[in-house]
Amino acid sequence: MATPTPTATPKPTATPKPTAKPIPTVAPTKTAVTEAFPALAGDTRYLKLKEQTLKDGHVASLLQKMNAQPEGGDAYKAAAHEYLSALFAKMRKLDSSYEAALNRKESAYKRRIEQGKTIVE
Repeated sequence: MATPTPTATPKPTATPKPTAKPIPTVAPTKTAVTEAFPALAGDTRYLKLKEQTLKDGHVASLLQKMNAQPEGGDAYKAAAHEYLSALFAKMRKLDSSYEAALNRKESAYKRRIEQGKTIVE
């Protein structure tokens, strides 16, 4: 029987580690964001309208009344419905061209209230 001759095994080569490219740290502008994500433009519009609407004393007092109620209770639900109705009615007066989107948002918020959830914005 013949003896096998030893052969040299090649040294393992190191696998190169992938190098990560640095991500640029340029802060996006509002217009860059809204151009990239057109759906966010509507939210910006909504937030500006809401800010204007909350300057109204009646709407602001309804918001305070709602926030004073314990969340999830019947008093909270009633106060939230009253606040949302006043808020969205005033917003529609300020910008009637945005009425369809405002109607959808109002319906969504009122559904959340009926489900026992709080208003999250």
